[in-house]
Amino acid sequence: MIGPVTLGHYLTLGAILFALSVIGIFLNRKNLIVLLMAIELMLLAVNLNFVAFSHYLGDMAGRCSCSSSSRWRRPNRPSAWRSWWCCSATAPRSTSTSSTRSRVEAAMSATLNPNLLLAVPLAPLAGAIIAGLFGKAVGRRGAHVVTILGVLVSFILSAMVLKSVAVDGARFNATVYEWMVLGGLKMEVGFLIDGLSAMMMCVVTFVSLMVHIYTIGYMEEDPGYQRFFSYISLFTFSMLMLVMSNNFLQLFFGWEAVGLVSYLLIGFWYTKPTAIFANMKAFLVNRVGDFGFILGIGLIVTYAGTLNYAEAFAKAPELAKLTFPGTEWMLITVTCICLFIGAMGKSAQFPLHVWLPDSMEGPTPISALIHAATMVTAGIFMVARMSPLFELSDTALSFILVIGAITALFMGFLGIIQNDIKRVVAYSTLSQLGYMTVALGASAYSVAVFHLMTHAFFKALLFLAAGSVIIGMHHDQDIRNMGGLRKYMPITWITSLLGSLALIGTPLFAGFYSKDSIIEAVHASNIAGSGFAYFAVIVGVFVTAFYSFRMYFLVFHGKEHFRHKPFPGEHDHHDDDHGHGHAHVPHESPWVVTAPLLLLAVPSVVIGYLTPSARWCTASSSRMRSPSTRRSTRRWPRCRSISTARWRWPRTA
Repeated sequence: MIGPVTLGHYLTLGAILFALSVIGIFLNRKNLIVLLMAIELMLLAVNLNFVAFSHYLGDMAGRCSCSSSSRWRRPNRPSAWRSWWCCSATAPRSTSTSSTRSRVEAAMSATLNPNLLLAVPLAPLAGAIIAGLFGKAVGRRGAHVVTILGVLVSFILSAMVLKSVAVDGARFNATVYEWMVLGGLKMEVGFLIDGLSAMMMCVVTFVSLMVHIYTIGYMEEDPGYQRFFSYISLFTFSMLMLVMSNNFLQLFFGWEAVGLVSYLLIGFWYTKPTAIFANMKAFLVNRVGDFGFILGIGLIVTYAGTLNYAEAFAKAPELAKLTFPGTEWMLITVTCICLFIGAMGKSAQFPLHVWLPDSMEGPTPISALIHAATMVTAGIFMVARMSPLFELSDTALSFILVIGAITALFMGFLGIIQNDIKRVVAYSTLSQLGYMTVALGASAYSVAVFHLMTHAFFKALLFLAAGSVIIGMHHDQDIRNMGGLRKYMPITWITSLLGSLALIGTPLFAGFYSKDSIIEAVHASNIAGSGFAYFAVIVGVFVTAFYSFRMYFLVFHGKEHFRHKPFPGEHDHHDDDHGHGHAHVPHESPWVVTAPLLLLAVPSVVIGYLTPSARWCTASSSRMRSPSTRRSTRRWPRCRSISTARWRWPRTA
């Protein structure tokens, strides 16, 4: 048992944070982003000291009590299948459901080991620390071995969790560490493991593992090799903390952490001016979205009095009856729109989409990890997780639906005119994120997350295939300078074809099941804006096919333009070690690059068909209610599926 945290501990931590902020201000006075982060650290240090003194003096209304122990207890009766330690949730429960909820949580803690869950995010964190702080000592080989090992362990454990959730029906929703208590507000670290979070854990860790392996070949000659592995492993930890959280505090921690690491990765080549402008743009645009996000969390804390998901959702009907002070706006509508503004920034929805195309200035592996499969889907995940709140506001859902439709259609149009191979895939990502957002607006949360999962595989495949093409083309990214690469790069060619077929929704490929379900769900919706959204997603199907195969044919078929290069090459940051002539013949990438392509190609083809209840999406997820159905007849959806969140709406008279 750890001893009690004293005032001295908090003052020491505050002093360390304050010293770091002062150092940041004096050493980086020309970098606006670093200055803002240093000021934020300084304010955090001051606030921490204020809280510590309020607890110590005990004479302030906002006094707090802190506990450093994580409230572990040994089970009363040992069992072969039960962990030695199980955690007891400390959040208060409503009297009407406390006994039922206690029995449910007892079953959860008995079937899922909290130590195993802790190991899932901590394994990548350990690899990141070793590669980042001891990179010179362990060397280049040691850096990629330790980080890949950490992510591999995390993926194996995530797969075990998914198996327990899918096959055994296991669940977990409890606190593993109580940080502090402010009055009646508990700040905790906890995990909520159900079908949605288990699926996200597997997607994040599998794609991250493929990207780690791919990076060995792509960044082979880069001087920042160890630093890059540390960053992507740290990003994996941050994303796992986000998707596994059971409270808004931990959600916000993961939310901001993935944004910070994204900033570091986009500007990884910090000597490249365009990369610096790109990461600053991404950082500032996301701050706009995060401002709305924290306002939404603040409204929930103010009126619900809790940071815990379950407790906030239990008070949602009460919040739906309140109006925003000084206005006639419904409080739940304002709260949901504020939360969605955060999702607009993180998931690059119009008009906060402008940062994502420029973020292609970073190395290609982070484009696959962050801008296809993980960080940009955090907003989609958050709205799906907050569905009990969003379902109480038709206005918020209509707003989401229209924003998603605009993004899905017009970002596809912009993808048609791009010539940089990575930018084509980036605008494709924007368009597909719009499809997911449309599904959220139509209350088809399971369909949105289903498309999130399938999209993660085939879009990561397309980004990594684009990186393989860039390597083969000696870092020329202009698709007009390519052509005829099929016979020089056969593995890259066939995997790119499979990824493109999945993207456009070819029957029997992964994208077909998820994208078609979105279209049908929107068609069945009757909320305001659904007509425009249906038109946008239908037209978007043809636009997606056009820009996808425009890129495919220009790169892999036709005349071999790389021998003469009619257009100035849009080069990646890497130095071309192969000379500077125009007659270099493309070559296939090494196995560490092609192996992840082949492994990602498999789920890109079959994951849609193999996903349990893949054909349920349309009927069970969309809002198929008559226009006369009132909000009072609505009930919260129940998670019934193992892979996403199979929402079943009750029949209405």
